[in-house]
Amino acid sequence: MTPDAEFIKRFLALAEVMGETLSDVRIAGYWSALDDLTPDDLYAALNDALRTCTFFPKPAEIRHRAIAAVDVRRMRAVHEFEARRLDTEPAALPALPEPAPVESDEERIAREARVDAGWNAFLDKWREFAKGTIHLDTEQAARTREQIDAWRAEQQGSS
Repeated sequence: MTPDAEFIKRFLALAEVMGETLSDVRIAGYWSALDDLTPDDLYAALNDALRTCTFFPKPAEIRHRAIAAVDVRRMRAVHEFEARRLDTEPAALPALPEPAPVESDEERIAREARVDAGWNAFLDKWREFAKGTIHLDTEQAARTREQIDAWRAEQQGSS
């Protein structure tokens, strides 16, 4: 199935704003990956990507944004149904929670960098400890050091 004109128009606008060059094959691939979404959900996801993405989104990112839009609409529909069922104004019911924000590429990269930095700092400290260049002031650290030394001696003895 070929992409519809509205999808092509919105997809090309997204690509233009993000400085991407699109081939017919790439457009067809995105359409193939996303053609099961309703047009409203797909266009809402493309608009959201246009407003919030730093890098050109992959089909899975667009799909994630479309599903988030569906969840918000469902929550609103349930909220309105409950208001009608209880014969009250929607404002009288508890406020709907804000949908979870979709993590932008910049936020994901920063989060992963923080995790990597913490892990690398831990590894650096462990390497220093293993070399004996730093010492911790606890009995557990001394026992651990003794266990490491005993293991090393055992390994050297069996070689």
